[in-house]
Amino acid sequence: FSDMDRNLREMGVGDLSVGKQVKKMAKAFYGRAEAWETALDAGLEELAAALVDSIYRSVEASEAQIKALGAYAEAADKYLKGQTLDDLLAGTLKFPAVLAQSSAA
Repeated sequence: FSDMDRNLREMGVGDLSVGKQVKKMAKAFYGRAEAWETALDAGLEELAAALVDSIYRSVEASEAQIKALGAYAEAADKYLKGQTLDDLLAGTLKFPAVLAQSSAA
């Protein structure tokens, strides 16, 4: 969030507004994180609904795209949970590969 602060200032947001803007962005970030965590625990259908609400809310997405993103989110969740705290602290956090979706989907 400190980088957001810096970027807002570079974009010309006034000093009195920067804190409010960062707070608003933090609230949105943590709200989405909580919704996704809850949805990951509930299953793919709930995860798809959470992704539509937060990622695709202003964009038209196909059922296949939503399912593909949900499947990747589940895979990433499992993959990341398998990494050690030492990996994270060393800056070697890795994400699973994204598989290309067929053009028929």
